[in-house]
Amino acid sequence: MTPLEMWLIFLRYADDVKKRDLVNDILYRRETITMAANVLSEITQEEHMRAKRMSQRKYETDMANNYLVGVSVGRAEGKKDVAKKLKTMVILPNAQIAEISGLSIAEIEKL
Repeated sequence: MTPLEMWLIFLRYADDVKKRDLVNDILYRRETITMAANVLSEITQEEHMRAKRMSQRKYETDMANNYLVGVSVGRAEGKKDVAKKLKTMVILPNAQIAEISGLSIAEIEKL
């Protein structure tokens, strides 16, 4: 088998489990192909680690975003609850309730 044929077989079947013995035989016989296989393995591992880090960053960003949305929704609900309680107590006019709660007069009237 010529060196070119060995390279072609290696490139074609490097990831084929059924051809593992043939690829291993070529790796054993050609040091340059073995070096290429090692570099390919390192690149694959680096790509896997990069993808894993990107996935972790996305997860962390999503979690932080979910927290911020939760805080925002919680604050909005809290404002409505305060405004609703003030309105039921009939102590303050809607304009003052709006000033205290940060809601609009229209939102208070809907409560």
